[in-house]
Amino acid sequence: MGDLARAAGAIPRVRAVEYAGPEYMVSVVWDDGREEEIDLAPLVFRYRILRPLRRLERFAGVGVAEYGYGLAWPPDDDLEIGPEQLAELAAAQRAPELRPSYFRAWMAGEGLTQEAAARLLHCSKRTIADYAVGKAPIGFAASVTIGVRSGRAPDLAAPEADAREIRAMERRLAR
Repeated sequence: MGDLARAAGAIPRVRAVEYAGPEYMVSVVWDDGREEEIDLAPLVFRYRILRPLRRLERFAGVGVAEYGYGLAWPPDDDLEIGPEQLAELAAAQRAPELRPSYFRAWMAGEGLTQEAAARLLHCSKRTIADYAVGKAPIGFAASVTIGVRSGRAPDLAAPEADAREIRAMERRLAR
């Protein structure tokens, strides 16, 4: 959404959405034509009302809410994510950091417990738990460490690595 539309109070609308995987990733096409991959794990694990979406077969049934005002999971009218919240989450995830669904995919692919991941990343088990549900940003340094340790981030060694390279690493981690 452009600055003019934001200043005018325009609500962003969703034109299309599809389940992208792994886990809680969706591909959203906004009404202005932009396409973004958004990890909804932080919302699914934060809000009790969205708890049914933790079952991936239910989550994969995502659709566009009425008139494009966010996402919905029919037939349950209570399972919705509003467009403003979706846009805020998308903006936060543009940073060059690993997203929670990919973080959990990495842990599962490596067969790591939270304790083992904490040892590898030199942090607490609580921090790992927060990373896994999107309560804490994973950060660039931890994202690069994960990529390097898994052998899937040779292009991240350069200090100028950006969000585009993190996204490419995420796709390799999900394989």
